[in-house]
Amino acid sequence: MKKISENIWEFDPQVYPQLLWVAVNPTDEECKLFYDATEDIDSEEDLIINIKGYGAIVYDVVNKESGKIGSIIIFRSIEYLDIKIITHESMHIVFNLCARCRITYTNYDHEPLAYYAGWVADC
Repeated sequence: MKKISENIWEFDPQVYPQLLWVAVNPTDEECKLFYDATEDIDSEEDLIINIKGYGAIVYDVVNKESGKIGSIIIFRSIEYLDIKIITHESMHIVFNLCARCRITYTNYDHEPLAYYAGWVADC
């Protein structure tokens, strides 16, 4: 774990080709550390969060400084760090990894993804 700003932490799963950032009530300036890559990994549009109505939200992003790709979970506030929201957002991260890496799975071969979801939730 590496703290990259007052409200954002970076995690490296080591075995998967994407980083994870976790943010709790980040400022607009902190969000400008990232490009929004939700629609296009080559995007150079600043990340602009829209969390109104959500406890948390996930974006695919590129870190401007390092150029590394990954996903960021943004929690509106610490009050939203509960098991249901963490589990829900962790699954979005897993599905983002599958889409990015073209990983397919069946009911019989999803164990590595379940471990990854657990790792994300633990962050």
